[in-house]
Amino acid sequence: MKRCLFVVITLLFGVLGPLLGAANAATTTAKCALSATSLTVGSPVSLSCSGFQGGESIKIYFDSTKGTALITTAASSSGGIKKSVIVPERVGGSHKFVAVGARSHLKPTASFQIIGSLGLSRVTGTSGSLVTATLRGFGKVESVDLRFSTSSRAACK
Repeated sequence: MKRCLFVVITLLFGVLGPLLGAANAATTTAKCALSATSLTVGSPVSLSCSGFQGGESIKIYFDSTKGTALITTAASSSGGIKKSVIVPERVGGSHKFVAVGARSHLKPTASFQIIGSLGLSRVTGTSGSLVTATLRGFGKVESVDLRFSTSSRAACK
């Protein structure tokens, strides 16, 4: 008996709910995308989001909404944003930017991979010249092999 009563209430609410402004009326969804998905630490990337309320304040976070936002901006009148974001210093692997709407509380994400990178203080010099190598996107205790070659076609894969 209780089961039949539950079904009747569910059916009535399903029909009357949208007319009464209930929660199962259509909801807005927001989406975010990046101009690239394989990124190096310190590189800029274009983040585009849509589906927010027009003029709404949007905070952009890295990986989670805990901590300080990387950027705070306002959505356009059509509810979109497009911002250049610098990839923060983190270990390589899967990461995401999270956009949070202040009024809508929508939290769309855009996922990407941080790949390791190597920067050299100089690329030419005589034998015995000092060269500084800056590695980014690697773990603190991760082992990285640096190999120098006299061949102009040194293979690194």
